[in-house]
Amino acid sequence: MSKQDTIQHIKAAILRGDTFYKKVALPSPQKCGTYFQQVSYAQIVAQDIYEALFNTKKKLPLEPSEH
Repeated sequence: MSKQDTIQHIKAAILRGDTFYKKVALPSPQKCGTYFQQVSYAQIVAQDIYEALFNTKKKLPLEPSEH
């Protein structure tokens, strides 16, 4: 999957209100503003998450593991 495809999947998950994307915690979707603002927010956050996933220097909140 290409970088842009992955970002689009993350963005769609944020807009749907998913809690996790491949065990990475997602923020809640933006509730206020125009649709364009909501989509822009999801796009920016998705890009940040993508960069953090493939950059080991950044830490992301992970889904709690079951014991």
